[in-house]
Amino acid sequence: MLEIKFLNKSYGKKQVLFGLNYTFSDGVYGLLGPNGAGKSTLIQIMTGNLTCDSGSVSYCGKDIRKHSREYRQVLGYVPQLQGMYEMFTAFQFLSYMAALKSIPKQKIPLEAEAALEIVGLLDVAGKKLSTYSGGMKQRILIAQALLGQPKVLILDEPTAGLDPKERIKIRNFISRIAEERTVIIATHVVSDVDSIAKEILLLGEGRIRRHGSIQELCSQLSGQVYEARIKSEALEKLEERVVISNIQELPDSTIQVRFIAKDENFRGLVTEGAEVSANLQEVYLSVFSEQDGRGGENAGAV
Repeated sequence: MLEIKFLNKSYGKKQVLFGLNYTFSDGVYGLLGPNGAGKSTLIQIMTGNLTCDSGSVSYCGKDIRKHSREYRQVLGYVPQLQGMYEMFTAFQFLSYMAALKSIPKQKIPLEAEAALEIVGLLDVAGKKLSTYSGGMKQRILIAQALLGQPKVLILDEPTAGLDPKERIKIRNFISRIAEERTVIIATHVVSDVDSIAKEILLLGEGRIRRHGSIQELCSQLSGQVYEARIKSEALEKLEERVVISNIQELPDSTIQVRFIAKDENFRGLVTEGAEVSANLQEVYLSVFSEQDGRGGENAGAV
C-alpha cells in the first residue's frame, strides 16, 4: 500500500502541490491532468527523486525517505524522457540497469530475458538501442522498470510522442503486468487509462479535483451529456453555451455533436438531440473547463 499524506511542494514562491492525500492499493491508477497540473512533481516525490516541503509518502506504513533503500527495491519507474545508452544493445542496457538495482549477478540474464519477453522485444535484444523506434525505446524503459519484479510501478507520460498503434501496445503491456502490484500512470491522454484503470485521479493546479472509479466519475455527469444534430452555422453559438466533446460533419451538411450542458438552454440550436451516457473524456473536459472558467455558466460541472 502506497500512501501520500498532506503533500505540499513549492518552487520558490510558486506552490505547485496543495495538501494532497491519497491511498493506492494493487491495480492501475490513472493520474490525469493538463500540462502544468503538478503530475510530474507528484511523481518525482513518490519515486523519492524530489523532497516535498511538508507531508509524507509511505509504503506499507514506512516513510520512503527514512527507508529509501528498502523502498527502491520494490519500486519500478518509467521516466517521461527517454534517457538511455544508445550504443548498448537492449540486453546490455537491461543487464546494466539490473546491476544498478543490486540484482544478484547470476539472476541478471533471466531477469533481462523475462522483461524483454513481456514487452515483446526478446527477438531484437541484440540490436543497439540507437536503431530502435520511439515506441520500442519506451517499451525498453518499461522493461527496465520491471527488473526485480517491483511491487510499485510508476510511469510518467509513458506514451508521449508515440503513434496510436504504439500507444495501444504500451497500454496492453501495462494491463498485463498490473496483477498484484500498484501501477500509477501520469498522463494527460485519457485513452491511456480509460480502459485499464480501476481508479482515476484528476489533478488540476496542484489539487486532486476528483477521484474514483471511471463508472463513479461518469455517473456524476448523469443528465448533462447530449448528442445532437445541428446546422453548421449554429456551432459557434452552441460552443458559447456548452462544453463540446466531439464534432462530426455529416454528408447532409449538418454536424453531429456531443456536448456537456448544465441546463437545456441549447434546445433552440439543435435537432434530434438526446441525452447519452458520459465517458471519461467528458469528465476530464468538464472538470478542467470548469477550472479554466471556459464554457460559460452552462458548462457542465461534475
